[in-house]
Amino acid sequence: MQSLSSENQTILKQDYRYFDFKPVTVGYWAKPYIDVASDLHFLNKSRYSDFQSDMTWENVAEIVYYTLEETEFLEDSAFSEQTAQAYGDLQSATEREQKFIAEALVKGIMQGYPNGYIGVGDKVTRAEALAVLNRLTDKTKRIKVAAPKGSLQLSLPTEGGGQKTVIFPDQRMRDVYDVLKQAGQLRGTNQDLLA
Repeated sequence: MQSLSSENQTILKQDYRYFDFKPVTVGYWAKPYIDVASDLHFLNKSRYSDFQSDMTWENVAEIVYYTLEETEFLEDSAFSEQTAQAYGDLQSATEREQKFIAEALVKGIMQGYPNGYIGVGDKVTRAEALAVLNRLTDKTKRIKVAAPKGSLQLSLPTEGGGQKTVIFPDQRMRDVYDVLKQAGQLRGTNQDLLA
């Protein structure tokens, strides 16, 4: 609840105060949850005509993207897209879907297959969906995305226990970070420079 924007906290406190999330005997069992996710802007009900059908990796990435946008922060889009280019089938997704997939990949919530593909167009299994949900809700389970050696990119811890990739404008600024970190360790305080 604390990770939501104040607007969405108000929506939940007012509109869902006395909401009963028990399974319904009539209609689709997930409708109340879909309604809440839609009201919180985690998903767009108009984009999906059937919530009972299988979802593709692109669909999952879109929901992950909007959830991250609301509950955390988004990475630098240039960094995300550059990182995602390593996957062979990324270009078969639309530009919009590529943005969603790239963010989910750099956040360590989605991961590609060993064959170097993401699985654009493939259906997500229940086990894969659970793994994605687990990583989305528990930052310690996320896959660490390493920056190339000698890169101006650095993955830093955040206050919430997650990771954020920072791209330094030049090597001098990257070196300054290392000096500040080293000075903090010598002083015994501020050892973690959080992003």
